[in-house]
Amino acid sequence: MSDSTTLHSRLRVLVAKTFRAEKLFHSMKSSSGAKTPLATVSEVANDVRAKEWQAAHYELRNSLNEILEIGYPAKTVQELIRLRTVFSQRAENDLRELEQGISAITEAACREEFAQALRLSVELIRLKARSQVHKALADEVSGVLGTGSRAIDAPEEFIPEPVEARGKVIELRPRAARA
Repeated sequence: MSDSTTLHSRLRVLVAKTFRAEKLFHSMKSSSGAKTPLATVSEVANDVRAKEWQAAHYELRNSLNEILEIGYPAKTVQELIRLRTVFSQRAENDLRELEQGISAITEAACREEFAQALRLSVELIRLKARSQVHKALADEVSGVLGTGSRAIDAPEEFIPEPVEARGKVIELRPRAARA
């Protein structure tokens, strides 16, 4: 019973962190005013990233709240493993799409179709942000499944292949060392 209480409390902590992160990304809006075109493009990129991170955190928070309502520890663990798998698979799919997009943007630039390249650039920014947030959230759910020095084992069909994410990933976990 103490394991389920610990799991329950870790879930509650993650819900709170996710809520704070969701609000943070929502507040990251561009301010209007006279700006250079480069600043405007940069703001669009930041808005696209923030929107993806906010949406993913919103989805995670809602999913965690549903999992918290289950009440059965075994089913809770099963649902957390499923959620982790979903986010991991999404990260993999986003990375595959990102690689395809890189080829497409290179071709568009070679054809001197710069408007198409700009449109593809925004899409690549979105895909990269999605792959990063999905990887980060899969890691967060894995952290909830871990208990001290051991992690809750999952059946092999639930364990996705490791995903390599490019770029910076915002972590929700505190950086302080845990004893």
